[in-house]
Formats: sequence, C-alpha cells, structure tokens
Amino acid sequence: MGLNDVLYRRQYKIQTEPSVPPLDLKQLKTLGLWINPIKGHYVVTLTSDKDPNNDIATFTTNFKKITQLASTDFKIEPQFGPFTLQNAVDSPWF
Repeated sequence: MGLNDVLYRRQYKIQTEPSVPPLDLKQLKTLGLWINPIKGHYVVTLTSDKDPNNDIATFTTNFKKITQLASTDFKIEPQFGPFTLQNAVDSPWF
C-alpha cells in the first residue's frame, strides 16, 4: 500500500435538514468510517481508494437507499483527504 493510499481518501461532508432524525451510524458503516461532530453534520471517509462510492452518484444512491431519505433531506460535499478529522471540518459547512 502506497503513502497516498494511506493519507488520501475520499471524504463526504453531509448536512441533514433540521427535521431529519439523527442517522444510525451503525447502519451506515458499510459506506465508510463515520463521525458526527455536531448535530445534523456528518463526515464519512471511505476505507479504500477502490471503493465504488468514490463516485458521488454511487455514494448518494447507496446513502439514500440505506437511510430512506429524499434528496431534499440532505446536502453532500465531496472532497479528497488527507485522512484527518481536521481536514474534514476546516472548511465551512455549506
């Protein structure tokens, strides 16, 4: 495994609408590593650069299938690593 495989991963920042109940992160673990830094805000980091969820359309489809949310219930912002929480939360939320 190369250094880029370890340090750089696709991350998605997800913000749910206030009316959406908290997501069940155990149910979503098949999509990657999840954190919930503040209410309604989530960061998921993919565990492999070969994950089909690197494509945002694939990730969004799988996310909606698992959560049963509509596209209007959340916003997603894709970005690439490095694999750190700091990188995920440095930029403003939407």
